[in-house]
Amino acid sequence: MKYLLEFAQYLSDDIQDLDNDGQKDNPISASSSLAKNFDPDQIVVIGQYQKDKPAIELFRTTAGVVNEINQKIKEQTEGWFKYKYDLDTVPYDIKIGTNKVINTEYLMKMVNNRTVFYYICKNEKITNSEDFLNFMKDFSNLKKYYHHTGTFFKEVFKILETASGKGKIGEENALNHFRWLMTAKKTPVTILKPTLREDISGIDAKFRVGDEMKTIQVKPYQDFVIDNGIGTATSNGALSMKTDILILYKNIGQKKVIKNGKEYSFPDFSYLIANEGDVKIRGNQFILTKWEAKGEKIK
Repeated sequence: MKYLLEFAQYLSDDIQDLDNDGQKDNPISASSSLAKNFDPDQIVVIGQYQKDKPAIELFRTTAGVVNEINQKIKEQTEGWFKYKYDLDTVPYDIKIGTNKVINTEYLMKMVNNRTVFYYICKNEKITNSEDFLNFMKDFSNLKKYYHHTGTFFKEVFKILETASGKGKIGEENALNHFRWLMTAKKTPVTILKPTLREDISGIDAKFRVGDEMKTIQVKPYQDFVIDNGIGTATSNGALSMKTDILILYKNIGQKKVIKNGKEYSFPDFSYLIANEGDVKIRGNQFILTKWEAKGEKIK
């Protein structure tokens, strides 16, 4: 059997963000045939995850079985939704049915989504690898969960939507602040979405300066201290720095705005922005030698 070369590595956000902190903690899947030493016999747990371990284990299967299931999901969803699974494309909206729209990000996240797998097995009372594989190889069963007219499609879509929404508000506000900051510096930029492959690698956004494309990583942080001119930001999860710009954000409460006599409340954030050359990583901390800030001290 030809192994999938792409999507097994792309875990949905709900698995990558294991501790619900808005970060992708571990973008490597046991069923990833992209890995240099893909082992179809590697054990894969079907269960409900908390942190990096299953809180509830239904049963165990193998990477080879999951890979075969992913093939079926990919083939059927590509046919049903008339799109091509491609990690190098920027997600886009497509029309389904008569008046509905779905983004291809959600379609791609249907593949290898462990939370959806857990939901299906729990719902269908599947308790072993063989029954899971046989169930998922049945066209009518896949249609129940992965086709937009399916009985349980709304539940599956809710899982995908909830996962993708984690950290989105903070990330969007951080990018909006960066856009404002660049405009204030007389260098206005257009923030572009990354492709899914770029998203996997840790790129959350990008922008063009002249002929050069710059990349941005956005992460939440919990604490920030300054000692002898060095800033230390604590950010939960496995940290990496593979972009040109790092933007850290922290929710500091709500801000109230009065408009047309009505009071509105919005999330308020502090931000830290640093260039790649001014960032080092130590455990779960970003060490900053130079940075710009809103809502935090600069020195």
